[in-house]
Amino acid sequence: MPQTHTGSAGLVLAAGVGTRLGGGKSLLPWQDSPLIVHVVEKTLRMPNLLSVTVVLGHQAEKLQRCLETAFPAVSASPLRIVHNLRWEEGLSASLQCGINALLDSSEAACLRNILVLLGDLPLVREDTLALLCESHHRACAGNPQHAATIPTYLGKRGNPVVLSRLIFPLLFTIKGDTGARSLLATLAENALFLPVDDQGILLDIDSPEDYAALLVNL
Repeated sequence: MPQTHTGSAGLVLAAGVGTRLGGGKSLLPWQDSPLIVHVVEKTLRMPNLLSVTVVLGHQAEKLQRCLETAFPAVSASPLRIVHNLRWEEGLSASLQCGINALLDSSEAACLRNILVLLGDLPLVREDTLALLCESHHRACAGNPQHAATIPTYLGKRGNPVVLSRLIFPLLFTIKGDTGARSLLATLAENALFLPVDDQGILLDIDSPEDYAALLVNL
């Protein structure tokens, strides 16, 4: 990850149970690595990020060992691992935990926006991540109140998303397991819904059927 940056940090949310998959879905294998490793590796390869923070909750110790094995220089890298003690409250609590960690970090003064990824979305392409960040920066340059950039595929909204620091206070008001979805719907002209040619933004792994379909993409 280059030393230059654009005020962006990566935030990977991987605290959930994955009940429909029997728990521990971020550790499910795909292409010889757990799902979470694919997502984190892809994020770390993104140019110009300040850091990458991974939020763990359910099976946090197992996931941390997995990440430390996959990325052995974690203590000397821009990768940060934090534990969300409120993970049972849903995705919103993990998002808030990650933001708090970033605001308490050494790069807080430089932080302008976050690229928020889900730990069970391994098929999103790296060029899509880059396009989202670039489009968000351009939108912010044209509109100081620009709050979010959200990808769409054939009209369907997906993940990851880029969120501006100016809406962090609003993100601390949300609750439950829907993350920032309900808040983003209220942003009107301050949100950009960006069409992308990447079905991977929709393919999170929530059920045995989702996982079976993913295994076809070996």
